[in-house]
Amino acid sequence: MKNNIPFIRVNKLQKNNKILTNIYWESIVLKNSEFDLYINNKLDKNSSLYQELFDKFFINKDNYIEKSVEEYKKRFWINFIWPTLHIIVLTKWCNHQCKYCHAAADYRYSDDSLSMNKATAKKVVDIILQSPSKDLTIEFQWWEPLVNMEVIDFIINYTQEQNKKIKKNINYALVSNLTLINDEILEKLFSYPNLSISTSLDWDKKTHDFNRLMIHKDKLISSFDSLEEKIKLIRQWEEKKWKKILYWAMWVITRKTLSNYKELVDSYIKLGFDNIFLKKLNWLWFASKAKNTLWYSDEELLEFYKNYFWYLIELYWKGIKIKEWFLSILITKILSPEKTNFMDLRSPCWAWIWQIAYDYTGKIYTCDEGRMADDDVFKIWNINNSLEELVQNEIVWTMMDASTVESLPCDICAYAPYCWVCPIESYQARGNIYTNQIFDTHCVFFKFLFDYTFNVLSNKDTIEYEFLMYQLRK
Repeated sequence: MKNNIPFIRVNKLQKNNKILTNIYWESIVLKNSEFDLYINNKLDKNSSLYQELFDKFFINKDNYIEKSVEEYKKRFWINFIWPTLHIIVLTKWCNHQCKYCHAAADYRYSDDSLSMNKATAKKVVDIILQSPSKDLTIEFQWWEPLVNMEVIDFIINYTQEQNKKIKKNINYALVSNLTLINDEILEKLFSYPNLSISTSLDWDKKTHDFNRLMIHKDKLISSFDSLEEKIKLIRQWEEKKWKKILYWAMWVITRKTLSNYKELVDSYIKLGFDNIFLKKLNWLWFASKAKNTLWYSDEELLEFYKNYFWYLIELYWKGIKIKEWFLSILITKILSPEKTNFMDLRSPCWAWIWQIAYDYTGKIYTCDEGRMADDDVFKIWNINNSLEELVQNEIVWTMMDASTVESLPCDICAYAPYCWVCPIESYQARGNIYTNQIFDTHCVFFKFLFDYTFNVLSNKDTIEYEFLMYQLRK
C-alpha cells in the first residue's frame, strides 16, 4: 500500500477522466489532474475529494482494515446464501425451433417419458424446501412448460401446502412462448400466488418469425401472430382480474434486429410492456451453428446499442418512460450493490450459489446453462441426494473458482467488481471453463456498457444522467 493507497483498479474514460474501483465495489471518477494528486499522495487532506476517497476505501488509514471487513460482508452477502432461484424443466417438447435456442428442443417428442412426472416433481420440491434461504423463486422453464400444466399445478399446490409449516417467501415464474395459453390455463395462472410470466418478442413480425420458427402439425406457421394474440388475451385477463402477471419479454438481438430498434421499442409499448430486456447472442447450442444468418460483428452490436439507448432517451424526453432491464441492473450494481441479487454481473457466477436447475429426468445441474451441455459435465447429482450433499460436490467449487474474476486476467480491469464471466459459455465455445476473455466479444460488450454508464455518471447535468437515474431498480 504505497503512499497509503490500497489495491485499486484504473481504466481510462472520455474527457481526460479515469474510473477507479476497489474490491468493495466502490467507484469514483477523477480528472487526470486529480488522479495525479491522489496517486502521488498530494491531495489536500481537508478537501471534500480526499474525504470521499477515504469514505470509499481508496485511502488507507488506521481503521481501514476493520471498516473494510464489515463493508465486504455487507456488499458480498449474495455469496453467503443458499440457492434462491430453482429452475424446473418440465418437458423436452416445444412447438418452436428457434434458431438461437439454448435448449435444443425437438417438436417431435410426444411420449410421457420426456416430461417430468409428479413423483419426480415432489422430490424436486422437497429438495428446494431444504434451502435455509428465506426467499425462494421456483421458475418453470424450457422447453415449453405449459405442455405439462398438470405438473405445474401439482408443484405450486404441493409447495404452498408444505410452506404452511416452514413459512418462506415463495415466488413462481413461468417462462413460456405463450402459444398454448387459453382461458382455462389463464384461470389457473391467475389463481396462483406470486406468479409472474415472461416471454420472448423479437419485433418485427418478419424478424420474429425468422428467429423463432413455430411448427404446428409439421407445418411452419407465424409465431408472431400467435404471440401477439396471446399477449392481448393475457392483457384482457389482467384488466378483468385487476392483476398484472405478464411483466416482461426478452428480445434476443440477431443480425435482422440491428436496424429495427425503433420499431421494436414501439411494439413493446403497444403491447403493454413498460420495460425491455435485451439479450445478445451467445455460443450455446443452436446459435453457435448459425453464424452466417444470426451473428454480427462487435462493432455492429455496439452501434446498435448506441442507437437503441438514444431512442430510449428520446422517448424519456417526451415523457414515455421505459425501463431498460439490463441497464437497470447494471446501474443498481454500481450505485446500490447491496440491493443487487441478479444472476448476471456476479462473481463468482450464479451457478449453485444462487441458481440450481432440475431436469425433467431428475438430474440436477449447477445452473440452467449447465444443463444444456450434452456431456453432463455440469451435472451435480440427482434428486435422491440432499441439498447439503449437493453443495459439497466438487463441480460446485470448481465452477466458483472458474467464475471468480479476481482469479482471472479480468482482475486488472476497473470494471471487475461489476462484471462476470460464464464458465459454461467458455466451455461451449472453447472446450475449457478457464479462458482469457479479455478483448473477446464478452469483454468488448461489457466494457462498452460500463464506459457508457460511468461517462454519463460523471456528467450529472444531462438528460442521459436523468434517464440513468430512472433506471435504478425498484
